[in-house]
Amino acid sequence: MLNKTLKIIVIYSMLLVSACSTNPATGQRQFTGLLSDDGAESLGRQEHPNILKQFDGIYNEQGMTDYINEIGQKIAVVSDMPEEDFKFVVLNQNMVNAFAMPGGYIYIGRGIIELANDESELAGVLAHEIGHVTARHANSRYSNNMAFDIGEVLLGEFVGYGTDKLLDIGSGLYLMSYSREQEYQSDLLSVRYLAKAGYDSEGMYRFLAQLRRNGILAAKLSDEDISKVDSISYFDTHPQTLERMERAKMLAWQEKSGVSKQSEYFNKIDGLLYGQRSEQGFVRGQTFAHPDIDVVFSMPEGYDIKNMNDKLLGIKDKGQITFTIDGSQGITNPKDYMYDIWLSKINHNGSELPKATKVNGLNGSEISIHYDGKEITLMAFYHPTKKTYLKFAFIGASDEEVKSTKESIHRMTPEERDLYRLYKIKIITVKSGDSISSLAQLMPFEDFKQERFMVLNGLDDGNIIKIGQKLKIVE
Repeated sequence: MLNKTLKIIVIYSMLLVSACSTNPATGQRQFTGLLSDDGAESLGRQEHPNILKQFDGIYNEQGMTDYINEIGQKIAVVSDMPEEDFKFVVLNQNMVNAFAMPGGYIYIGRGIIELANDESELAGVLAHEIGHVTARHANSRYSNNMAFDIGEVLLGEFVGYGTDKLLDIGSGLYLMSYSREQEYQSDLLSVRYLAKAGYDSEGMYRFLAQLRRNGILAAKLSDEDISKVDSISYFDTHPQTLERMERAKMLAWQEKSGVSKQSEYFNKIDGLLYGQRSEQGFVRGQTFAHPDIDVVFSMPEGYDIKNMNDKLLGIKDKGQITFTIDGSQGITNPKDYMYDIWLSKINHNGSELPKATKVNGLNGSEISIHYDGKEITLMAFYHPTKKTYLKFAFIGASDEEVKSTKESIHRMTPEERDLYRLYKIKIITVKSGDSISSLAQLMPFEDFKQERFMVLNGLDDGNIIKIGQKLKIVE
């Protein structure tokens, strides 16, 4: 048994050594052998439909994906892998995020486009992700994860660990954080590629500054300590934005400066969708409105509301409120739906039956159950026009919080349909008498109007706007 194990370990070690190669972008040796270039292309192509499904498909209104692809290809041809078949995709979510997959697949969220203030900033994001590809970070991360799994199977020789660990690889791998060194490498490459493509080499620095401003605003909106934006990283190995900003600016000074192309960029994004899509519904303050399913309700103050693909989630301390919708499946009696459909899927303790309830003309049913050691209140209201059930689950919420949420549930009024609509970006020109304060009042938000306006336009305290200057607002 020992000899067999030693042979496996020797073979495994030889595989790791032989699987190292010289990186074309960094000149360093790295472990990528478990994912060849052909394998990377195949894997990226295989995962592409899954990515599109997870992130609501491709966004190409106003030719936006085509525009992003045009910018990306300018950078790709001056990269260390000009022969790579890069594919650039705008995902139909307003997340401020971008990521690269093996095989040259690069994805960005709409939130990146909303936040950038010129083409060089957006190009900086694409150049950064191209850097991850040319430095083979995604391939290396895949291979290292596979090596870890194989190592676990070897350990199984002694502790009985199962071989199913080998199969535990999926799309989530590619959305994990890169290491500190890998992020710095991509920042370095992005500045280099920007300059070679003729863009302002400070574009990456300015976008990192935008990320920091946006992070501070997000902290304010969530009533969190803004000092955490600079003092905390999600991963110990992941560099903080402020640290990356400083390095990116220093790197930009070493490169020739090109054009920022703000006019071209603003012309392209004028009228662009901002924020959430109507298919997701709209969160405005503590109120959620969904025109497509004809419902409006409010969560109590203090709940942080997240509008996700398949649910609306409100979280406060130990309290949680979840809202989902479900087809009626031909059942129009809410008590029957609650008992036969919803409760049948839950292994709960309790013998109580659902009781009938009603709120603002909507018939429903509700029940309190014990599940996984917690008391949960479930409510389901039947929407006769849409033939759907509006489902609410309250975990750890107070009786008053449950009551106030329930009483707020109603069908949309004509006035609310006009109020809760799509937001779009509008490009305006500063006129005589305009100020940051006065223009911020044009923003359609109830809170932090000036802060939102300043972040959108990359402005800091003390900045002055000039007559004729182009700026963004949301309308």
